[in-house]
Amino acid sequence: MRKLVTSGNTFGHYPCALYATDVTFQQVNRPAGNMAEAMPYYSAKPKLYGLKAEVSVNPRGFAIYCTKYERGNTTDITNFRNNMEFHSSRRLKVEADRSLPDYGNLLAEFPEEWVVLIDKGYQGLGDHLRCIHHA
Repeated sequence: MRKLVTSGNTFGHYPCALYATDVTFQQVNRPAGNMAEAMPYYSAKPKLYGLKAEVSVNPRGFAIYCTKYERGNTTDITNFRNNMEFHSSRRLKVEADRSLPDYGNLLAEFPEEWVVLIDKGYQGLGDHLRCIHHA
């Protein structure tokens, strides 16, 4: 985080955010088999069959983490929870970062973590980690 702050490469409106995370959807043809076998790949939001992968990017726009594909009906928050090992290790402040200014939300509840930017598909994570739901 120190390198991002000193080089001026933080998120404009969220300078305390270390990275942003979201899920990308890749459409696929309907899987062969009966309806019960195909439905796990169906995503109701785009009304398509597909696969989802979670991608985390730093403020400069570089992907710092990309998961393996999950079935299309897997929710965003489930993808995040399945990859909690990565998220838990990345969010923690290192000793050199403790002197950096941090005015983000949930600082009192999670003083040892940087913020993760997430969207509405991750509602409920604020009870367990330091995050900002952006539009």
